[in-house]
Amino acid sequence: MNDRKTGAEMDGTEAPRRSALRSLLLSLVILLVAVIAGVGGYMLGWDGGARHRGARLPVLGQAPSYELTNQLGEKVNSRAFRGKIQVVTFLDPYCSDFCPLLAVNLANFSAQLRTAGLGDKVVFVAFNVNPWQTGITQMRAFLQEYGWNPRTVGLQFLTGSVADIERIVRQGFHVAFERVPRERGGEAAVSGAPGHLELALPNPLAEKARPRYDIIHNDAIEIVDGKGRIRRIFDQGTRVSDEQLMEVIQALASTTGS
Repeated sequence: MNDRKTGAEMDGTEAPRRSALRSLLLSLVILLVAVIAGVGGYMLGWDGGARHRGARLPVLGQAPSYELTNQLGEKVNSRAFRGKIQVVTFLDPYCSDFCPLLAVNLANFSAQLRTAGLGDKVVFVAFNVNPWQTGITQMRAFLQEYGWNPRTVGLQFLTGSVADIERIVRQGFHVAFERVPRERGGEAAVSGAPGHLELALPNPLAEKARPRYDIIHNDAIEIVDGKGRIRRIFDQGTRVSDEQLMEVIQALASTTGS
């Protein structure tokens, strides 16, 4: 007796199996495309070169809580920024690299916000990443040097203990910074450091103080909404256009509660 099935007999059982397999493969492909699209949308929030095109900004994390001292010697609690959109930066008053350029750019941008009627919705918050060598005197001088009035409403340059700044900047905003000795009395070796730019403005404060250490860090700009949530990270702040910043701020300002 021959137990082998003919082709016609096999078609009756194998065809449904092949159809089921094709359906399974199609489902897996659709799932993979959805995952890739989701990851891509998330990464738009981190990529400094990608522009927000009207899609809902993702929530990237919660900004840290703190109480620090501003450039006027006043105590400032992070709760004071609830309801405001924060443009967050990380600056060293003795920086001879991109900090001066970033400060000038943001001073010009703040004027554009006022013209657009958004000045009262935004606060500029900078953290002093050189708490070892600088304090409120150097912070005020730095602001004045690069186009800011230290008494500007909506401007907070904040400092505190080394431990506080490390917790807030490194752990809260995930921005790395490091104190390194200057080489043979000159600049620290920063070639190839994240965010390092050829273009830089002179810093007379650093030239006068001649600090023994440099602070290596990147020039990130982080946008925090009115509920204290990080919504956008530009990892190269000096290369971000005013249009990119304005687009994100307008998107958050148009959303109830940011």
